[in-house]
Amino acid sequence: MTLPWESPQEFAELHDGLRSELLPDGTMEEEIVFDIARYRWLKRRVHRAIQLASYRSALSRALAKCGTRDLGEIQKYLEKRAKKQSTTVAEAEAKLSRMNRNIKQSSSSARATSVSSGKN
Repeated sequence: MTLPWESPQEFAELHDGLRSELLPDGTMEEEIVFDIARYRWLKRRVHRAIQLASYRSALSRALAKCGTRDLGEIQKYLEKRAKKQSTTVAEAEAKLSRMNRNIKQSSSSARATSVSSGKN
């Protein structure tokens, strides 16, 4: 029932707690209580997986840095961040354009020097 990194003891405690609370009488009720324990365990596993995925998400980290739970403030933060990133992209594109111009100028200068010196 448990995965290698999960605690079989915790599952047993969950199952025992449900058995104490529901007081099953007979095999069918025992199986129903076990199924309830299993489904609650699986639900807990899903919640943990969602939390883990959220912690790994860049968006979640950004929202945590935002420091607020107010949706308006979160929207402002994300818009500011997007604007900053687009500015960064624009700056990178401008640098790339300058580098391409410099390469073309260097190539033209090298060809001109090569032609004027008689090298072909």
